Amino acid sequence: MKREVSVDEAIKKGQLIINVPVMICLIGCPVIGIYLSNKDLIPDWGLGVAIVLGIALGWLIWSIVITKWRIWAFEHVRNVHELKKRAIETKLIWRDGHVFEKTEIRSKKDQQKLEELDLKFQEDDIYEEDPSVPLVTKIYYSKKHSIFILLFGIFTVIISFALLLDDSLKSYIIGSFLLATGGYCVIMSIKKTFNNTVQITIDKSGIQLVSEPKISWFEIYEDAITYEGMGKSSTAHLTFYDADDRFFKINLEDLKIKPARLEVILRTYRMRHSKNNT
Repeated sequence: MKREVSVDEAIKKGQLIINVPVMICLIGCPVIGIYLSNKDLIPDWGLGVAIVLGIALGWLIWSIVITKWRIWAFEHVRNVHELKKRAIETKLIWRDGHVFEKTEIRSKKDQQKLEELDLKFQEDDIYEEDPSVPLVTKIYYSKKHSIFILLFGIFTVIISFALLLDDSLKSYIIGSFLLATGGYCVIMSIKKTFNNTVQITIDKSGIQLVSEPKISWFEIYEDAITYEGMGKSSTAHLTFYDADDRFFKINLEDLKIKPARLEVILRTYRMRHSKNNT
């Protein structure tokens, strides 16, 4: 009997066996190219070849290994709908029909197995209430993130002053831009560091944002954690509509909550709300 694994476990394994080898290729080939170029073992244009080779090898590894991971993951995970959604959000796989999804390398045996596993998508995911979720969840600004942005802003301001002291027009323009950027980061991060106001409150009755009255679960639909951007640079948002078709999009980057944990919290409160109103 195959051991059932969680969605989190499957995603972590995918990131390990896929992303690590790909990153080694993307970084390793150019590094080797630089080394060989410095030793005059290859011509200068060889570095460009090394970069292209790294991208090609990385893509080839992804194209082969991602198919093996798909088969293993969809075979061992019960909630395949959540798994597929999370895999797309974490950039392990592409959405169905995407041009890059078509670059996956699958043998006839692999394709047949995936078609058999597609039958699992005819069943709904099964969830249980998470007992670790408290009666009320209050989400604040993340102090660690705010301090990191503050330090980044200070560093940027220091660099800008060094450039502004230069007599060249180019340095003045770049320095001015960095000063404005760094100054903005410093001001905003200071505000958030000392802001102790609850930004989001969630319980079994609904969601309350800092600038809004509480919205009942009866009035909330299409609530989800969505991502924008690519890979590690992607930004997570809490999104949902209310009964008046107003769209809410809350950036989670500044908040003291992990997107995966927030998904569990939202699901648990919805379940508690349903139990309380049946």
